[in-house]
Amino acid sequence: MTYPILKNTLVLLFFLSLISCNKKHCLIIDYSNSTGNNPDAYYVKSSKKVDFDDQYPNANNSDNQTVTVIIDDLKIGDKSDNYVISNYTISECYNEKGKCKKKDWKIQAEFDKDDSYLKTNISAVLVLDVSESLHGNIDRLKSYAKNFAKSILRSSPSSSVAVVMFSKEIKTFDFVYKNEFGEIANNIDSYTNYKDRTTLYGASIEGLRLLERSNYDGAKNLIIFTDGGDNNSDNPFQLRDEIVRSDINRFAIGLKGRDFDKKALEELASKKGNFVVAKDFDDLEGAFETIAKQVATVYKLDYKRSD
Repeated sequence: MTYPILKNTLVLLFFLSLISCNKKHCLIIDYSNSTGNNPDAYYVKSSKKVDFDDQYPNANNSDNQTVTVIIDDLKIGDKSDNYVISNYTISECYNEKGKCKKKDWKIQAEFDKDDSYLKTNISAVLVLDVSESLHGNIDRLKSYAKNFAKSILRSSPSSSVAVVMFSKEIKTFDFVYKNEFGEIANNIDSYTNYKDRTTLYGASIEGLRLLERSNYDGAKNLIIFTDGGDNNSDNPFQLRDEIVRSDINRFAIGLKGRDFDKKALEELASKKGNFVVAKDFDDLEGAFETIAKQVATVYKLDYKRSD
């Protein structure tokens, strides 16, 4: 599976207008792709509604006040994939009647930033199947898991990763941050409790619980890997339904094998593009890399201006 990169300019058009002495704010997002045709199914999604009362908490209460405009959890993609934003510009329009014409939009060059300013913080829990069926390739699997964790931790200054390892039993390793990668790598390497059962749903619930209990201020993601179906969780259908109902963004990585249940794993992912199947261990490395990029392509735009 190739990972799409949107080599384009994301144009953020931000305007405010005054109507009957009441402020009205709108956010308009448009895009263009200078290197090829635009996909038909593009959409812009934010997990949080933009609350402009939060953007301007004390506007007009004092002279020369500076406010910060924050657009959080911004994703661009189609129904299958998220895309990388390579650069962006900001234009603003002010019109008392609230009707901005083309000539009214002005590019705010001083607000332009490179893409490092777009990255938001990410919290990810990797739910990793280490059952006996994988034992012959367990070192490679651990290597892929460590590389995944490293990618997430490097994506922004305050991103965090936790790992839930499972077979018959479940072992949870709590969140670590960028300067603590050695800790999570050691936890993955030192785990040896490989058994002949797959507690897929139970381990996934443990991962969700970690994210739900966290007060983390950033995008939360659950990433599930397995080569088989669940055969060891208590009340499996109840647990499955609880996972599917969760609002947390969920990804699934499958490895084809004798006991692999594609349908059961696919339904745990939040959307079709969050599900990847590897045909073998050589292919699995790319699957982990693809999902790591999917998780990391969440953005936060912020810039300061007058009120």
